[in-house]
Amino acid sequence: MTRKKTAKTRPPVALWHPLLALGVRVVPLLMFGAWLLLSGHNPYWYDAGRVVLGVFNLALLWWLLTREKTSFRRFLGTFTSRDTGWSLVVGMSMVCVSLLAYVFVESWLRVDGKPIPNVTTPLWWLVAEILVMPAWIVFVDGLLFFGYALSRLRERLGTVWAAVIVVLGFTLLQAGFAPLSPTRVVAEVARGVLLAIPPVLVAIKTRSVWPGVLGYLIATLLNDWPSVVYTLILLLSWSGLWIGLFVGFIVMIFW
Repeated sequence: MTRKKTAKTRPPVALWHPLLALGVRVVPLLMFGAWLLLSGHNPYWYDAGRVVLGVFNLALLWWLLTREKTSFRRFLGTFTSRDTGWSLVVGMSMVCVSLLAYVFVESWLRVDGKPIPNVTTPLWWLVAEILVMPAWIVFVDGLLFFGYALSRLRERLGTVWAAVIVVLGFTLLQAGFAPLSPTRVVAEVARGVLLAIPPVLVAIKTRSVWPGVLGYLIATLLNDWPSVVYTLILLLSWSGLWIGLFVGFIVMIFW
C-alpha cells in the first residue's frame, strides 16, 4: 500500500517582507507629495513620482519573491474567466465610489493645475500620460497592495488585520497627493478607504491577484474617460502602430 504524496505548502513568510514592500511604496511618496506642496511645484507631478518609484518597488518585490523561492509568474497565478467578472465588479464599485465622492465633496477634492490634453500636445506624450503611466501605476499598486501585501499579511496576522493594514496603506498613498488643507486630507482619506474596500474584499474572497489589479485599471481609465477617449480617437486617426504598442504594453505587464 503506497501513501499518496501531497504538495508541499509554502511556509508563512517573515512579517517584515510585506511591511517593507508597503513602506518603500508609501513613505517616499508621502514625503514627495509634501515636498511638492512646500516647494510650490505642480502637485500632479505626484503621479510621475509614482511611476519612477514603481520601478524600484517591482525590483524589491522580485527580490522578496526570490527570497521566498517563488517565481513572479507563480505569484501572479493563472488568469481565469472568473477573474474577468470579479474585475468588473471591482472596477464598477471603485467608479461608483469616485462618483459619489465628487458629487458630495468635489470642492474639497478639486486640485488646480491638472494638465489638459489639447491639439498642441504631442501624441506620444498623450499616450504616455493618459494610457501608459496610469496602467503602470495601477499595475505596481495593485500587485503590492491587493496581491503581495494582502496575501502575506493574511498568513501572519489573519484576514482582518491584513485588510486593515492594506486599506490604511492604500489610503495614505491617496492622501499623499496634494495635502493642501485638513479638509482635503480628510476627504482623500475617506475616499481612499472606500476605494480600497472593493479590491481588498474581492482579493480575500478569490485569493487571486487579477481582480484587484484589473478592476483598479478599469476604474482609473473610466474616471478619466474624456482624456482616454480623446487619446484613442487620435490614435485611430493617426496610426495603428501606437495602438499596437499600447496593447502590447498592457499584455506584457499583465501576462
